[in-house]
Amino acid sequence: MDRFVDLKNGIIRDTKTGLEWQAEPLQPAPWQEQMDAAARLDLGDHTDWRLPTVEELVALIDYSKSNPASEFPRMPSDWFWSSSARAASASYAWGVAFSYGGVYDDGKTLGNYARCVRGAALRGE
Repeated sequence: MDRFVDLKNGIIRDTKTGLEWQAEPLQPAPWQEQMDAAARLDLGDHTDWRLPTVEELVALIDYSKSNPASEFPRMPSDWFWSSSARAASASYAWGVAFSYGGVYDDGKTLGNYARCVRGAALRGE
């Protein structure tokens, strides 16, 4: 069975985690704009979309691959925001660089991609 199943309605299901992901990412924008866009998203008759936790983004990484470091369909080799703010600094949030799978914090005013998710949040695997 394939890990990622295209539900043909703009949603991709991850059979490993049970999460449903937005098939096409949101275009680069600052962190708060991405958080707000996720809260407004109405896709596939669902309105419970959100930005993923950093743990959920990390679960999409496949370190055996690069450019992108993921098997997620049509994943760009770019930086993606998570909803996880950096505890030590309110002006930073965590994200993943899918070119090689790096996990870093970045200034919230910078424009990065986001991919919304729905389902029970993953917290540390």
